[in-house]
Amino acid sequence: MSRSSLAATLPLALLTAVGPLAAQSSLQSELLLTRAERTEFRETTRYDEVMDLAERLATLSPRIHLTTFGYTMEGRPLPLLVVGAPDATAEAVKATGKTRIYLQGDIHAGEVCGKEALLILLRRIASGEYTSWTDS
Repeated sequence: MSRSSLAATLPLALLTAVGPLAAQSSLQSELLLTRAERTEFRETTRYDEVMDLAERLATLSPRIHLTTFGYTMEGRPLPLLVVGAPDATAEAVKATGKTRIYLQGDIHAGEVCGKEALLILLRRIASGEYTSWTDS
């Protein structure tokens, strides 16, 4: 989804809130909350919702780049979000010379806490928090 097509679907306050000085509450629009947050942590974010949220965050923030790193047994792409490089290619990440840290959540169906935490962290990164984390 392009930034222009996304602009037609999101409230203006949300689109203007992705700069470094953005207020966290502005990014907590219903569109950027996880299913867990929307249901007071009674439910977990499903695959299609994870993919939608990953796409939205990558579209809204120039700091986040979405790619994949393989496929599930059902043939669905496994999302990989890259932060701290100019794009999501292995070459771009390596060329930064930075230490690389890999975080993975939800390897098995019952291990949902890491997935929810990573989605919330990515939203906070998109809002401009933790900018120094990618300095080195």
